[in-house]
Amino acid sequence: MKKLIAGLISLTLTFSMVSCSDSSGNNNNNQEAGNNQEETVVDSASETAFSKGEQYFNDGDYASAIKSYEQVAEGSPNYETAQERIQQANEEYKNKIIDDVAEYAKKSEYKNAISVLEEAIEKMPDDNDLKTKLEEINKERCDYILEETNEMVLNDDYVGAIDFITKKEQCADTYPEVAEKLEEYTAAYVKKEIESADGMVKDGDYDGAIEELGNALTTLPSNEELTKKKKELEDSKPVPLSDFKITNSEHFEQITVDDGAAEDSIGNVYAPGNLYKSWEDNGNGLAEIYVGKEYTKLSGICATSDECTEATGRLEIYADDKMIYSQKFNRKSTPFNIDLDITNCEWLKIQVTFVKDTGYGPVTILLSNFSLYK
Repeated sequence: MKKLIAGLISLTLTFSMVSCSDSSGNNNNNQEAGNNQEETVVDSASETAFSKGEQYFNDGDYASAIKSYEQVAEGSPNYETAQERIQQANEEYKNKIIDDVAEYAKKSEYKNAISVLEEAIEKMPDDNDLKTKLEEINKERCDYILEETNEMVLNDDYVGAIDFITKKEQCADTYPEVAEKLEEYTAAYVKKEIESADGMVKDGDYDGAIEELGNALTTLPSNEELTKKKKELEDSKPVPLSDFKITNSEHFEQITVDDGAAEDSIGNVYAPGNLYKSWEDNGNGLAEIYVGKEYTKLSGICATSDECTEATGRLEIYADDKMIYSQKFNRKSTPFNIDLDITNCEWLKIQVTFVKDTGYGPVTILLSNFSLYK
């Protein structure tokens, strides 16, 4: 009986050992199969990357080719070849960049040349050839800008020179030599425009002067000198008498465009608009205008109208009822200028009277381009 039991125990142990051995073998086989599967996936990805790299390389897209070759895993069949291709692609890529830069430089498209080089240096930061080429192109561009703008300035084209630097090339902060020239061109241009505006003002053309400065500010929108000068002229621009309301009047009329031009007694013709005629005919010519102490000067041209008789008249101008000007006129009088200080004047009065014992009939005078200045 004891022998029977011992035999059964031995048989059970043997069976158990066999089972464990089979189980361990299966586990090892499963692990090996999993490793093989992972290796197959890696090899497949590497093969795909290598294939794409070859296609990019053959198409001349060396930057993309390098990216693809770098994805080929170490230990894969194409790894060594991929490493060789990376070196070849780097060399081809650099040669292509140098060729592209040369073409851009030939057409003076230096911004494009610099952009291409900077992008290449980001990909190949240790390449001294590319860095040297970038320095050369920057020097060429600087010389090119100085040469082009100097030629413009010699032809008095300051706007072209300034725009070339600030708008076309946009490099005022890139090259110290260009920044220095821009400052020089700007100062000369501002001086030229202000002198031109002053000349127009001297001729009485405030509108032209203001327009001139406005055009200059489109080139230099932040220039303080031009801005200050333009505001100064706008504030001091004379206001034509025709812009004021005439509060009281007698024998005082504006000559409009519908009326046409007016002629004086010696044949001069005056344009309508800011043009008035005033006369004495059984009553003085009169105009009273409120100026509110805002103006310092009154100026204009006076001329005897061709409608005037042989009699003599007198033009009188008052500031707040105080006479500040008086002048006789008749048909033989030549035009005379008015230039009066009206500082602190609140009410301005213009009056035409008849000089006794000088003849008969109305006396008529023309007031042309009368204006008030602040």
